[in-house]
Amino acid sequence: MLSICYQYVMALAVMVNSDAHFATPVRVLHALLSDNVFVPVMLAVPTTALLGFFGIRKLTTLLCLIPQQMLLYLSAGGAFHAIWNSHYADGTIRPVAFILTDQILVILLAVFHSWALLLILRYGSDARE
Repeated sequence: MLSICYQYVMALAVMVNSDAHFATPVRVLHALLSDNVFVPVMLAVPTTALLGFFGIRKLTTLLCLIPQQMLLYLSAGGAFHAIWNSHYADGTIRPVAFILTDQILVILLAVFHSWALLLILRYGSDARE
């Protein structure tokens, strides 16, 4: 659910102010998608993930969550790139420790989302299976 909220907030932030696409976790996604496609994709992916929770079969749930996982990996890659190069996507230069502290949650979100997908694959999405 955290990933769903995170991606909705990213989409809404870009809708409210287009400068939000310069944020480090959003920049990679925005670079891959055109302006008129970014917001619909960023709204469709978490919506699909949310609908996946209502799937009876674990395969359905996983198929609904995989697009979200891909976007999380892209955001985490942007965060890792910023940490590695000591500057944010908008060019702001900061010490590695500063950027690491700021961006680690984006990376951890992708890691723990992967773990959740593996748990769903192993045990299913709920107790009915």
